[in-house]
Amino acid sequence: MKEEPNPQEKPAAKSPPARKHRAPLSWPWALAIFLGLLVLPVWVAIELSQKIDWRFLATYASLISGLTFAFYFSDKRKAKTDGWRIPESTLHLMEFLAGWPAALLAQRFLRHKTKKASYQLIFWSIICLHQLLAFEVVTNWWISRSLIGLFR
Repeated sequence: MKEEPNPQEKPAAKSPPARKHRAPLSWPWALAIFLGLLVLPVWVAIELSQKIDWRFLATYASLISGLTFAFYFSDKRKAKTDGWRIPESTLHLMEFLAGWPAALLAQRFLRHKTKKASYQLIFWSIICLHQLLAFEVVTNWWISRSLIGLFR
């Protein structure tokens, strides 16, 4: 015997449709973009090494990169176990302090913090700021000098 639906019962809620995820960039493209983003900062590091001991620069870059990757790794692990998370502001600070290349690698390898649009907006803004600053240093502050010239 087939059971008749009760008119007073609400129909079962339908689950939302599955979100379609964009496929990540293929490895050759991702590597090309990563290396392209490193061109200006490495150029600046080479120029800075004429004024600052290269060992200091290498040590700083290694430490900040290692810490940034470790923070991402720890946050990813804690996200899986519902543990205490590392604040996004801390991750962004690490990116800002020149850890963005390690953060980009961590996002790619760990698949962490890649889908939250507000996080990605700040992350890519930090990268753009670093690129702009590196461009300014390489071009002897061309944009800044041009803008100042407009107001004289």
